[in-house]
Amino acid sequence: MIPAEAKVEVNWQALAQLQLKLATLLDFEALLQEVLREVTANTAAKSAAVLFLENLTGTGNIILRPVGITRYTPGSIQPLRESIGFSIANSSDAAISAWAEHRFYTSDETNSALKPLIDVLQWQKWAGAPSFVGDQLTAAVLVEIDGALSALDQGWLSAFSAGVGIALKNTRLHTQAIAGLNARMNELAILQRIDLELSEQIEPDHVYEMTLDWAMRYTGSQCGTIATYDEATNALRFVSELGYEGQADTRAMMRASARGGIARRVANSGRSDNIPDITSDPDYMPVAAQIRSHLSIPVNKEDRVIAVISVESRKLNHYTDDHMTFLERLAARAGNAMDNARLFAETVSEREKLSRIVSNIADVVIVFDENNNVLLMNQSAIPVLRLYADGKYEGKPAAEVLSDTALLEVYDKSRTYHQPINEEVKMPNGRAYNAQLSWHANIGRILVLQDITSLKETDQLKNELISTVSHDLKQPLTVMNGYLELLQLTQTFEGRSLEYIQNARRSIMNMRGLIDDLLNLAKIESGIQLNVSSLEIKPLLQGCINGIRGAAAAKMIAIDFSVEPVDLYLAGDLTSINQVFSNLIGNAVKYTSPEGKVTVKAEKNGDAVLVTIQDTGLGISPEDQARIFDRFYRVRRPETDNIEGTGLGLAIVKRLVEIHRGQIGVESRLGEGSKFFVRLPLGKPEAPPAEPEAAQE
Repeated sequence: MIPAEAKVEVNWQALAQLQLKLATLLDFEALLQEVLREVTANTAAKSAAVLFLENLTGTGNIILRPVGITRYTPGSIQPLRESIGFSIANSSDAAISAWAEHRFYTSDETNSALKPLIDVLQWQKWAGAPSFVGDQLTAAVLVEIDGALSALDQGWLSAFSAGVGIALKNTRLHTQAIAGLNARMNELAILQRIDLELSEQIEPDHVYEMTLDWAMRYTGSQCGTIATYDEATNALRFVSELGYEGQADTRAMMRASARGGIARRVANSGRSDNIPDITSDPDYMPVAAQIRSHLSIPVNKEDRVIAVISVESRKLNHYTDDHMTFLERLAARAGNAMDNARLFAETVSEREKLSRIVSNIADVVIVFDENNNVLLMNQSAIPVLRLYADGKYEGKPAAEVLSDTALLEVYDKSRTYHQPINEEVKMPNGRAYNAQLSWHANIGRILVLQDITSLKETDQLKNELISTVSHDLKQPLTVMNGYLELLQLTQTFEGRSLEYIQNARRSIMNMRGLIDDLLNLAKIESGIQLNVSSLEIKPLLQGCINGIRGAAAAKMIAIDFSVEPVDLYLAGDLTSINQVFSNLIGNAVKYTSPEGKVTVKAEKNGDAVLVTIQDTGLGISPEDQARIFDRFYRVRRPETDNIEGTGLGLAIVKRLVEIHRGQIGVESRLGEGSKFFVRLPLGKPEAPPAEPEAAQE
């Protein structure tokens, strides 16, 4: 309250200018120093002090604390700011009561609530004016005096103090806002740096150590751990720890006996937990000495907890909401990095397993990526391809690794047709191999070589034996067939006798067919000479279809035939190609139920001719498909028991196709029919003969 006699004498215009000047100062400490300077300059005060509200929200226990004192620096006054305070709810104190009533107060009493501060300042007599913001006592300006202040000084100080509270509050809020913004910017910079560092790390241990290091550094913790969490087993595995002393095995035993403690509780609840005093928490595990407070944060991936970050401090009630917020943001970033690191570790482990398995396979295994570069190669491939044992071939082009071998041509075929290829090749080491090359999406091509040299040698011996035996068997069969014909010429057979003779002749003919197939296969295996020419597809296939049309008509089977383009040619031996398609079309009719359908289609496919023979017959099971081209193999099912065959037809067909440098395959499902496809080299139409020149007259 301004004394009445001072109201007229105060220079209000100058005071208003001063208040405006104070309002422009946004630095809290600078504003305090300006307030103290103006007070001592405009009054008879020897020195001055400023008390300011500790809690700007005005809730709870409202305390005024000394924030500025003449000749005190911000550093030297800090202990007083922390240790001395005055509750404005103390209505029994004369100074507090006077200020609460907006009155100026002068005192030399020794029993005031402000005595601790006055004693430290060693003031003998002092006075003070309050400052309100609204109805809230916000600040007070104290002055040290020798005697009584004049009415003019009291009036000036009261008027000046009234504006100090507003200026201090605005400046404090501004300073706090700037500090908060700077802290947020600093936090964002830290998080950005963390994002960068985590993105550069894929090793799990590095990710854990880096995350824990940042958590402890930001929160000022003395100890910390990261534990991964398995939701299926509700188990924690401590993967990283910093700051602990003593044996790790001992801590592991303590954690196991406590079943994870606070970290497990956080993992189960999925919520952060701040423990101001660990002595009040029954789940705390005392694995380190002198720890007073604890903070655990869950690390989530999508909607599940994958880990828990825990930090500990030797200070009571150390962790703030800001600490928790930062760690939660850190955990959000670390979650992706930890999960990626886990997946990377699992991938590396699986790759190592695969590498060990492949390395110990006797067969040659080479994996090419989608860019036709080597992705994986086992040791068995080195001597077969005659490569350097210490060479690095991963990433090398297929053309370089497979150069000077028959495999390069096989590989080029696979690139052209994108179909599985199974061919026999002879390698530079002189041995024969069965090459299997297949395409797999998102991987590339896988090449497997199986050494079949010993099998080829055995097969050659078997072929020689079969050829010899077959020749020896033909003579007695011819004799038996001749005698049966003589019997029918010299004797008359009727009824059962005639049936017996016919069965005997049928068996002889079947045996002759088997022997002819064996001799034919042996001839093919020994290497037949092909008379290759350009063969027009349409008449060739039409002839094969006409040869089987009688059997198809007997079963009322429709045959659908198409060629696109019509003038399509293939390069091959006419006799051998006729044998291939006659066999395949005949089998389609043979294994198709009455009133079914057989589709024969020929089309151009790159630099090859693709012929497909599809039926609506019985179909072939996957296990039978794997052996359908083997010699003497026949599908054994009740539906096929009455169908005659030697089991050599498809073996002969496959060998003839391979001799023509083509491919054959089958696609089938039980009950839905089968589709055989044959790919043979494309031929060119032969040029018509030149017309003779007209005779000159």
